Amino acid sequence: MHILGEEFVVGYRQQTEWMWLIATAFFLGEIGAGVFFISYLFGFIQGLVVSLFIVLIGKTTAHLLYLGRPERFWRMFTNFQSWITRGLYAIVLFAILGGTYTLDVLGYITLSEGVLYAIGILAAILSFVVMIYDGFVMSYSPSIPLWNTTLLPVLCVTYSLLGGATLTLFMANQMGSSLSGMILLERIEISLLILNLIIICAYALTMKYSTMTARKSIDFLVKERYSIPFLGGVVVVGLIITMILAIYYTTTPLYLILVALAITELIGDYLIRILLLKSGIYAPVLSI
Repeated sequence: MHILGEEFVVGYRQQTEWMWLIATAFFLGEIGAGVFFISYLFGFIQGLVVSLFIVLIGKTTAHLLYLGRPERFWRMFTNFQSWITRGLYAIVLFAILGGTYTLDVLGYITLSEGVLYAIGILAAILSFVVMIYDGFVMSYSPSIPLWNTTLLPVLCVTYSLLGGATLTLFMANQMGSSLSGMILLERIEISLLILNLIIICAYALTMKYSTMTARKSIDFLVKERYSIPFLGGVVVVGLIITMILAIYYTTTPLYLILVALAITELIGDYLIRILLLKSGIYAPVLSI
């Protein structure tokens, strides 16, 4: 079997609807939510502000550009059976509660301690929903076996947290903030790098021993057309080199090391999303 062109023959058909704009929307939404979650846990106020801008401006803009007809955006709020609709409501609530919490800690409004605590917890929970919901959107696609797995939402969360930890470390250093628990955050960064490497290996092996279509998608990633960006960009640059830099930074906290760490991690972070989209192929209609 082979990838189809315009001819009507039995074979694999590559999905082409979701490409770089959707990958960008997923990347910005998940990274922004990850920054909020990590910043909330470590009390990094600047991170809270930046995270809201990343999600509300970055993710929303990418989605609107993808739609092409922004005036129809409201229709996405009407299908409550869809994870896309659920995710949109989660983003709206996250923006309201996360924005309220941030305004209070910045001193623009004043809430009681109990109310602020409750809003902060709810905003953190909603940021977690924003991290995971893109994975659910993709995993509810039985026609694309590469995405149809519970490992995908897990991968979205771990990559979101990794990106959030990386950007929080970088911003705290850049802004000269005395972030409490910096050593703990550095250890979390290294742990998340190891965890993501394990999950990617598990994901690839699970798909390799799944359906023929899933195996073909994995072949795209590890053997064929996307093997260089996947193995070289996602695995080597995004995880292994980033891990080496992160370990080195714990002993030699140089600014240039942190910059290199942030660049390599974010490269891998974006590549994994675009490559999973590009490698998604539909199972043949007349498969045996």
